Amino acid sequence: MNNTLEEKQALQTAQEILDQLTGWKDTLKAVHEQHKEIREFLDPILEHENLDILFLGAEKEEQLINAVFPYMDQTKQVLPRASLLAHPGTELDPHRTTLIVCFENLKPDVLEEAIGQADRICKGNVHYLCITEQKSGMLYELAKERDNAFAFVSGHPMEWSDQIVAVLLCFSADHLADVSIKAEDIIHRSRHFLDHGSDQIIDLVKSYDFDELAFIGMDTLHGLASQDKARFSSIVEGEIYDLSSEERKMLVVLFLSYNDAKEKQYELDLVRNLKEKGKTVLAVSAQHDEAVKDNVRYFVDLGVRFVKNNEFLPLAYLVVAQTLALFKAVELDEENEMALLGSAVRVCRCERKNK
Repeated sequence: MNNTLEEKQALQTAQEILDQLTGWKDTLKAVHEQHKEIREFLDPILEHENLDILFLGAEKEEQLINAVFPYMDQTKQVLPRASLLAHPGTELDPHRTTLIVCFENLKPDVLEEAIGQADRICKGNVHYLCITEQKSGMLYELAKERDNAFAFVSGHPMEWSDQIVAVLLCFSADHLADVSIKAEDIIHRSRHFLDHGSDQIIDLVKSYDFDELAFIGMDTLHGLASQDKARFSSIVEGEIYDLSSEERKMLVVLFLSYNDAKEKQYELDLVRNLKEKGKTVLAVSAQHDEAVKDNVRYFVDLGVRFVKNNEFLPLAYLVVAQTLALFKAVELDEENEMALLGSAVRVCRCERKNK
């Protein structure tokens, strides 16, 4: 694998995919080290029945919210809103308790203005969980100066997937031991896939020359859609059956969920329908699923130990999506196609339509 990557000048991207697993480990370690302080700050806030939670300054707010909110069972009436900058008057309610999760991706003056707006509107009924990389900078100083703020310090540079891990772990601090087992397993299985399963992806891109790509997932497994004006679809919404025209060769990547029997049956019906329509499908599964495997052309089994309601499962699927984008770009052998490997990968949603 390394010789091919060096020839295509993609070794750096492959290393970045590996390095993010180290980032997740480092974030987990930092949460354990600050576990007591996190609970002391968050536990009383999460007891409020009328609680709004907002994100401010996250690198990719929509993706983070889609990954985090379905698993925050301990909160009630949570409003999954990504930004309080555009229309703060409509997003902040002084009569409700508000928790704002702050990141450092915005400029300091923009962050300061937004926090000032929250202070004025909420009139003290607001709290700040600051996710910061080091013990310096505006967010850390903000938390030091306020009784209504706490700074979680990761101690390392954070990509958007690290931000997801940090928020999930902080909001799971009351059962961190159980959650840590799931997170560690996801990191382990992701590394195992990169070391031993990536050959399946190489075989796929060599055997099927697709020119359109759609990643599909239910609930938090919204998928990752690689976007390129010439070759790849930008986003997928609504019914999967209308994804591709007859003129294009589409690869449909389905991330399987395990949260309830209805979802599982829907996904099985979905792959059978796609097979009848002649679509080429790669099913990515946390565990072996013979019924799905029999109805798709390509199948990846990650061997995850804990599958039901696993908030970290989308991260393992992310690694598969990144690997697919990497080797497709290598196979294309065009410099401009390397855009698939970084910021062009984004999360999208595909849901059943009510009929």
